[in-house]
Amino acid sequence: MSTGLDIKSDFEVFRKHPELAYFDSASTTLVPRTVVDSISHFLNEVCVSSRRGAHRRAVKGNEELERARSHIAAFMGVEAAEVSFQASVESAVASTVYGYPWKELGRNKIVVCLNLDHSVLVSAFRAAQVLGLRVSFVPVSETGQIDVETFESAVDEQTGIVTIGHVPVGLGRRSPVRELADVSKSHGAFTLVDVTQSIAFEPGLVNSIKVDAALFSGNIGLMGPPGISVQWMSRRSALEFVPGVLGAASVAGVSSDTFEVALPPDRFESGAVFNIAGVTGLGAAIDYIKELHGRGLVRHLEHIMGYIVEGLQENAQVQLYGMPDDKSTIIGFNIEDGSTKMSCHDVALFLDQLDIAVRSGLLCAHPLVRPLSEEGIVQVSIHGYNTHEDCEKLLDAIRVICTDFL
Repeated sequence: MSTGLDIKSDFEVFRKHPELAYFDSASTTLVPRTVVDSISHFLNEVCVSSRRGAHRRAVKGNEELERARSHIAAFMGVEAAEVSFQASVESAVASTVYGYPWKELGRNKIVVCLNLDHSVLVSAFRAAQVLGLRVSFVPVSETGQIDVETFESAVDEQTGIVTIGHVPVGLGRRSPVRELADVSKSHGAFTLVDVTQSIAFEPGLVNSIKVDAALFSGNIGLMGPPGISVQWMSRRSALEFVPGVLGAASVAGVSSDTFEVALPPDRFESGAVFNIAGVTGLGAAIDYIKELHGRGLVRHLEHIMGYIVEGLQENAQVQLYGMPDDKSTIIGFNIEDGSTKMSCHDVALFLDQLDIAVRSGLLCAHPLVRPLSEEGIVQVSIHGYNTHEDCEKLLDAIRVICTDFL
């Protein structure tokens, strides 16, 4: 099974650990050497902490930031002014909830889909608690799907914000976000979707799902460094929206009793000490991912995932969750035989002894995973550096577990 995509040599970690089969990309994706070099270049030769200085290094730093922004926007197929950099998904969610004009619009309710991980779910929930808002949780089926009729019953004229996960951890099942967003829009609600697990593989996604805002972590899927997240907000929404967290470059002017909000995207970037090194690294990662798409990344992933799914389905002792297929990059499972069930953590530890890295547990998505298994599940997630040999190594190890330990 060869798809012509062989990129392990681009990653220093594989040079130092050639036996590693890394299947934990949905938690943190490995970073290619070109990204590390970009960050190193910035820290060694530019290294500014503010975008408002007049000296040449400050100007150079701002040029690097805006270059990265334009590359990311081009990859997504959106305008650069619609893209802002965030310290985390959690802080961006909180700022959105705190900034929404609840009283002005006469709304008092947030709808939260339970296919979200804690970065969005808990942030929205906690902000709602602080503001005294009602929260309606939309359940997920055993296959990881959101039922549109159930969703429709949760959204009403009192709903201000709706939060949806596009592809959940553990299950990897795509949600019908476009259809859900239409329901939300019909009630005048603001729709926020987490596309962390899908944006790297579907560059034009935000234009197709027609939501108001989308968030993603740069270190998952996109192969960027940790510590940088991205928010996309439609131009119309961005011009009208005043974030709940402001400061530094997000304000254009301040007096003793008032302030003026900057234009987008600056109004969404409130950090005084801005992580431009991380942003430049993410810009380099976007360029690398774009190149991989040109070399058949999606086709490669379909081959890899199809092979893994087929191999796991051949073993009756493997309990698969959701409805995995070759369009997924995430698959969740446990190993059990009748009343005997092997701990997901024991499975992960056994695989680790063979230099196979997977995730285990509740995956920072307790309401999603716990109904499937109280302790948690094993999660395998793939990316372009996974090979046929990695898959064989994983499947052989699982066969050994099923044969010798159950």
